[in-house]
Amino acid sequence: MKPTENIKSIIQNTSLLKRFLEYVQVDTPSSHNSDQFPSTPQQKILGEILASHLKELGLKQVNMDENGYVYGFLPGTSSSAPKIGLIAHMDVSPEVKGEGVKPLIHKNYDGKPLNLPAGIEISSQEFPVLKNCLGHTIITSDGSTLLGADDKAGIAEIMTVLEILKESGVSNSMWLEVPENRP
Repeated sequence: MKPTENIKSIIQNTSLLKRFLEYVQVDTPSSHNSDQFPSTPQQKILGEILASHLKELGLKQVNMDENGYVYGFLPGTSSSAPKIGLIAHMDVSPEVKGEGVKPLIHKNYDGKPLNLPAGIEISSQEFPVLKNCLGHTIITSDGSTLLGADDKAGIAEIMTVLEILKESGVSNSMWLEVPENRP
């Protein structure tokens, strides 16, 4: 796949959606009362999954340190190529339940309110940005939990960028860091 292909093609031809749906299943709340890193042990569970995925993608020097930071190195195709770092965080808000996430995929959004099983309605009147999503796919939880899209979507995107660069053979040197949200 070429990096310039459109987003629908990327979603269809990569593991982006599969990764995202897997990552939101891992409850990774932060804790404002913790002085440890990561602030909750659940974040290391996602870190182990991410390290495994980086290894599957063929990255080098994959590691998760004692603070939950996950690192991997994708060797470049040229020693003169610029180096880039991609960074995301794993924790989500502790304010809403994040365990037992049931993601819902709303394909080809038609502008009508999204009625979630838990009795929540998401409408373009309340969220005008939805008007920009006509014809697109929207992913929500069932309304009983937090989806955790911030920043698990970012993590899935980073993994997909690495997948595309690896498969296309045009990779520059890259470090991937998925740090704990620091106080």
